[in-house]
Order: sequence, then C-alpha cells, then structure tokens
Amino acid sequence: MTDIEINKKKDKAEVILEGEKLGDFNPQQIWDLAEELRDYTIANSESFSEIPIQNISVGNINFNVHPLNQPDFWNLVNKGDWEPETYAVFDRFIKADTVFLDIGAWIGSTSLYGAQLAKETHAFEPDPVAFSELKSNKEANAEYSWAKKLMIYPKAVSQFNGTAHLGSKNNGGDSMSSMLFADENKSWKVETIDLDSFLKAKNLEGQPLFIKMDIEGGEYELLPSLKVSLQKNKTFLFLSLHPEFLLQSIRAETNGKFRELKTRIAFFKKHNRLIKSLPYSKIQHADGRPINLQKQLIKALFLGKFPHTILGFS
Repeated sequence: MTDIEINKKKDKAEVILEGEKLGDFNPQQIWDLAEELRDYTIANSESFSEIPIQNISVGNINFNVHPLNQPDFWNLVNKGDWEPETYAVFDRFIKADTVFLDIGAWIGSTSLYGAQLAKETHAFEPDPVAFSELKSNKEANAEYSWAKKLMIYPKAVSQFNGTAHLGSKNNGGDSMSSMLFADENKSWKVETIDLDSFLKAKNLEGQPLFIKMDIEGGEYELLPSLKVSLQKNKTFLFLSLHPEFLLQSIRAETNGKFRELKTRIAFFKKHNRLIKSLPYSKIQHADGRPINLQKQLIKALFLGKFPHTILGFS
C-alpha cells in the first residue's frame, strides 16, 4: 500500500506522500481532491498498468479487492451497509470443518469472506464479466494463506454436465445475469456442472456443506434437482430467491384469456415444487425468524409474492 501520512495542523491537514510533503490542505480541498482523484482513476482505469487495491473490512474479516468497476458497491460493503444479515448467517453456520459452496459468487463479496471461515471454498460464477472480476479479486489476496483454500470456476451449477445459455438485460457483470434471460441480446453459452458429479470428483461427499445459492431465478429449476443430494449430505442452505424475475418470465410466456390468473397459478406451482425439494426441519428468514411456508404459498397465489431469502437446516 502507498505510504500516506496525514497530520492535523490547526484547521488544516499536512499531507505527506512517500516521505514528500504535498502541502497543507483545508477540509474542502481534501474532499475535492479525493473526489477528483477517484473519478480520474475510474475514468482512466484501462490506461493504467497497475490496478489499485482497496482493503475491505467486514467485522473482524478483511480482504482486498480491485474496486474500479464497482467502487460504490465496495464502499457500501466496507461501511457495513451491504447485507449485514448475510455475513451474520455466514458467521453462524460456516465452521472450520465446513466446505463452503458459493453458487453464484458474482465478484467475490461472499467468497472472499466465507473463505476465511471455511475449511475450503468453491465458488461458481458463469457470467464471464463477473468471473473476470472474481478472479482479479482473488489474486489481490494471493499473499494470504486462506486464498489458497478458495477455488473458483467459470461454470454454472446445473441439473447436468454440459452447456447452457445465460443472459443479461444489461452487459453482464452486474449480478443480474440469469438463465431466465437467455433470450436477451446479451447472452453467453456457458459450461454447466452437476453438483453430485462435482462433490464426487472433489471427494466432498459426506462432508458438512454450507451452500449459498444466488443465481437470479435459476434456483427454481436447479433446486428441485438437488433434493437427493441435499438429503444425503449434511447441508446448510442459504437461498436467495428472485420471485419478481420468475413472475416477469412467466407473464411474458403467458397469453390468452385469464392471463394474470394463469400467471399466478404457474407462479404458485413453481414455489410449491421448490418448497417440496427442501429436506430441512427448520426453515427461516436470514434474521432467524421462522417461515410459515403454507402461508407464503397462499401469498404466492393471491399476491404474487414470496420471501427473497430462505435459510434451511436440520
């Protein structure tokens, strides 16, 4: 890291960079300078031979990232304002003997944290734009021993080994890519991997697993196919659901009379099928409150709503 020293001098601050005094600045000058330097760095990032590193601190966990593509997001994480309940769940369930499977790792905000808690971490991110950032952020932590326990894969966990199409309503890399958007103009053919095959290949069968799944709507097809695997392995499942994406997808494919009624019925059936695939005695919200699944199914049918996170364990 760059050696920057700031010393208080009455109503100004003395700024020293690498032993050289830059000058005395008042608060407004410091603020403006910081903003201008940040904006300049972001705007000219591709012309630099070196990529700046930001150290992120979440509770007692620290990790490095290359922040330029997502500066506002990483500042949010660093302030503790991004999904604190997610990190609280990790602290509660990921132990030193746990294998952490991060299915839908995006750019590493969960993988880089969980990798410091778990025995080993396997992170899957099929969006090529996001995976490039995930790889870069992992490499920013190469000096730490825990980074060697983090394995990353540019693949989608699926019902089969093969290929599938992943799409984005934008340009990718924004955490919103989904197989529900495979028909969008921006799409990619991605490699898929079956979870059972992966666990067997990595000799992970029978080991305690913590699975975080956040795949932007793809969970409705994937999770029911994992029922047997979830039953035979000791698993904790932290599931992010995207009911609004599913409702949008169903509505777009539904035509004719009673379109909205047929949409709600299909929406209900998808969630009912998903619920039946959960082999857990305890189903909770991220904050620990129990979820009444029958009540939520009624809301799915009549209101087109469903919880966005589900924590399952026995």
